[in-house]
Amino acid sequence: MKKKLALIMAVASVMAMQSSVYAQDDVTVIVNGDTVELDQPPVIENGRTLVPFRGVLEKMGAEVGWDNEARKVTCTLDGKEVSLVIDSDKMQTPSGELTLDVPAKIINSRTMVPIRAISEGLGAVVAWDADTRTVTVTTPETPEEEAPVQQLEPTYTLEESTTEIKQDDTVAYTINVSYPVIDGDAAGIDAINAAIASDAKARVDAYTASEGESAKEFISSGQESSSEWSCDIDYEIKYLDNTIVSMYITELNYMGGAHPTTIPRGLTFNMETGERMSADDFMENALQEGKAGVKAMVEADPESYPFYDDSTFEFTEDEWYIENTQIVFIVPQYEIAPYAAGIIEYRTDLGGI
Repeated sequence: MKKKLALIMAVASVMAMQSSVYAQDDVTVIVNGDTVELDQPPVIENGRTLVPFRGVLEKMGAEVGWDNEARKVTCTLDGKEVSLVIDSDKMQTPSGELTLDVPAKIINSRTMVPIRAISEGLGAVVAWDADTRTVTVTTPETPEEEAPVQQLEPTYTLEESTTEIKQDDTVAYTINVSYPVIDGDAAGIDAINAAIASDAKARVDAYTASEGESAKEFISSGQESSSEWSCDIDYEIKYLDNTIVSMYITELNYMGGAHPTTIPRGLTFNMETGERMSADDFMENALQEGKAGVKAMVEADPESYPFYDDSTFEFTEDEWYIENTQIVFIVPQYEIAPYAAGIIEYRTDLGGI
């Protein structure tokens, strides 16, 4: 009798166990709005739904891994990782170790994992609709990367003006100036435009105070001036992008005589900060390197540069500009060669700006 009772209890126990683990063909799994086609029906055990881990997790966009020796499942989604071992009630999550109500199992050669625990461990939201017997998994939206703001390449227009220096009603001297006004997105543009306008005004004021006054005195002494007495100040942009603007400035002055004189200058700004740049911002010991280059030119052809004096010749920060990927050093007329030689330049590559 006792043996028969024990047998009955054992059978009942097995039946009870089997009643708590059963396949559910009518359970639907939806991930981010899409129904997941599963190669093994979900299994409900003790109220927890187990699903084939690859089908659901890959649909979520997770990377899944399987360590056969350790019987370990690893899942990664958006930088979060969870891992669990078959038949273990422990799951490792970004927040620490979690105790599972139902461990992962292998059923019919398929690895089945508790969908709510593992999905929530990856940051997803899980919902169960008892009426439709549907599990819905929604992963957190990955914010779309904002497209980088494309800075428009800067452009410029020319601001032109004419200043007439008069003695009584007679025009003694004329100053024409043309300088760029830059338009674009770079942070330093307003400061640069203000600096260029100020620089142009300073040059006009300087010629007004010197040549302009001389021309007025010439007329006031009873002599006739020439209508050609003038100065043309021109700012030519040689390099312009969202990082740098570099200009070559010429002051072409004529006060009679065989020919006008031309004074060259350079002016370069950082488009982001609006600050004027130094030659050393582009090349170490740049002015000294420029002098060394000119000296090499002179030594290679001394007859063409008879005025060169190594003890006095030096470049200043006004005597260079950037063009393409070169720094160009400017040697004014008469400084190392006769007028006919014109403005002499020495160029050296920067290897990219």
